[in-house]
Amino acid sequence: MKRQEALLIALLFALAVAQPLFSLLGENAEFFVTNRFGTVRMVVFALVLSICLPLFLIAVVLAANKLHSSLGKSLSLITQVVLWWLIWLPVASRLGLYGTVNITISAVTAMVCVTAWYRFNPVRLLLFYLSPAILFFPLFFLFASNASELLIPKRFDQPIEIAGSGKNTDIVFIMLDEFPLMSLLTPGLKIDGDRFPNFKRLADTSTWFRNATTASEITTCALPVAVSGLDPANVCDLLPIHSNFPRSMFTLLSTTHEITAWESATLLCPEKFCKNSAPDDEASVKIIEQTFVSDLAVIYAHIVTPRPYSNQLPPVSQGWSDFLAAMDDSEVTEPAVIHDLEGLKVEVRKRQRPMNRGAVFEAFIEEIHSAEKPGVFFLHSMLPHSPWLFQANGKEAMVESKLRHFGIRHQDDPLRTYAHEWYPDAFTVNQALQKALLQNQYVDVLLGKLLDSLDSQGLLDESLLIVTSDHGSSFIPGQSYRSINDTTMSNIGSIPLFVKFPGQKTGTVDELPASLMDILPTVVDVLDLNPQWTLSGSSLAGKTGREQRSEIQILQAGGSMHEFQRDVY
Repeated sequence: MKRQEALLIALLFALAVAQPLFSLLGENAEFFVTNRFGTVRMVVFALVLSICLPLFLIAVVLAANKLHSSLGKSLSLITQVVLWWLIWLPVASRLGLYGTVNITISAVTAMVCVTAWYRFNPVRLLLFYLSPAILFFPLFFLFASNASELLIPKRFDQPIEIAGSGKNTDIVFIMLDEFPLMSLLTPGLKIDGDRFPNFKRLADTSTWFRNATTASEITTCALPVAVSGLDPANVCDLLPIHSNFPRSMFTLLSTTHEITAWESATLLCPEKFCKNSAPDDEASVKIIEQTFVSDLAVIYAHIVTPRPYSNQLPPVSQGWSDFLAAMDDSEVTEPAVIHDLEGLKVEVRKRQRPMNRGAVFEAFIEEIHSAEKPGVFFLHSMLPHSPWLFQANGKEAMVESKLRHFGIRHQDDPLRTYAHEWYPDAFTVNQALQKALLQNQYVDVLLGKLLDSLDSQGLLDESLLIVTSDHGSSFIPGQSYRSINDTTMSNIGSIPLFVKFPGQKTGTVDELPASLMDILPTVVDVLDLNPQWTLSGSSLAGKTGREQRSEIQILQAGGSMHEFQRDVY
């Protein structure tokens, strides 16, 4: 095997495998946040993908060449053809070629490229001059893509010293995912107590902000807004990691409270402050690493597999990790409280798996306890986010994985997380809506368990309890399921927001505008703190600042701000 061939294999691997993954994941760096990546793991990932794997391929070819020269030559040719083929498959897909036509034309083109390299010197020279791309791709990924924030945060602000009394008040903050307010309501715009008795129970003893709206249709923007109290326009271009948000609810309360934070798609709570915010045992790390490798394989399969075959792959647009779990029907479906500490840690690391979401919620409830030092108990639950699997009792409603997203169009680009669109057929959309409502009722059951647990410990009356959602979802035939517009705004933009203030026993409905960015100012107000930095929101305990809001502003996935007049919705 000549040096030129070894360099060619390394370059082709960079073009076929490394660059597509670096490009896609660099734009969707939340994938690394969900998988708990830090500086070291980011660098290792880049080195393995760009250097170690091509060197392994070259070593295999060299080993085959030592066994028999013809074997080595054949394996080198096969490797080159396969890599060229992987390069051309996504190119042909972008040109509009599908199925076997794509596969055949890409294969023929790959063989032509291999032949041209061996027969024409200008082709070899061209590829030689392209070889610096082997190093350019990982360097660009590490230092110029969105993922670079995991190495070099965009912000370098240090937390400000907190001044204030820091009342001895426990805080329980539940952030649900993809829960539209409309699913809770009767035609008279009241909480449906028959379907959702525990939400009704919560509303009867808390303040329900009926006109609350999300800050963004994207979880990784909406959630940072809620814990930082900042305008989405100022934070949503940042990765949801604590180095980008040194001023948050977690750092604010780090000296006065013991913090338990279970995050599913963010890393906003520093490990030194927060329990269960990151893996701290060998079993947990091993699970994350195994999941990451399988997720990477699924993502790459989506990149190179032409339609319609890509539609048979596990979906990658319904969450940020553990994509194979969406196809796995062998999991135990019965929710169970986990009493073993090590088992709990392992389970938390799988918190995005659809079949485990109820168990994670129940395990989190077990973590809430009364102690000498007040606590912050934060959960970002992946319920009732699709896929819609559960009946109200927590049992699985459907086991056929191919039907879990029944009614949603096959996407032109399955890697676009917010491109979902319903078929225009009302029957299929209504079927999906009924499944979603069943799963929402399961959340109601879990909420009841939370309220019972708090009540039994004497925490319900005196704690600050916040229950809300990051955004909603829409079930309108022919419209987008997750992308907000004038038609879908009421379903995606309107969210449940309940705040039970310490000592509150009587429910009330607040009709003034409210937003996720008002949550941290409310915490500051209730605990009588002085954070010494400017918050964009206003305290929900009063009316000041909210009476003047005439527009709803919601940041879209593409980065543009969508504005709505409140008198229309």
